[in-house]
Amino acid sequence: MMAVSIAHDAGRAILGKPRLLFERDFVFTAYSEVFYQMMPDGEHFVMVDASQAAPRPTALTLVQNWSQELEILAQSAR
Repeated sequence: MMAVSIAHDAGRAILGKPRLLFERDFVFTAYSEVFYQMMPDGEHFVMVDASQAAPRPTALTLVQNWSQELEILAQSAR
């Protein structure tokens, strides 16, 4: 994770030299986006740490006619 200071002069942005905040393996989406969110205070953020992420799935379960199953479950819940 990198950071850079930002200043302005006469309506022009002046960027400082990038600096390393920390190094970690983070979870990325299929589109190479990192899962993170800035906190409302603008000073902190949260990220999903790949070293703590669940292992990749090894099986796929296919449920056919799931909408019919959902209807049956919804009717029994009434």
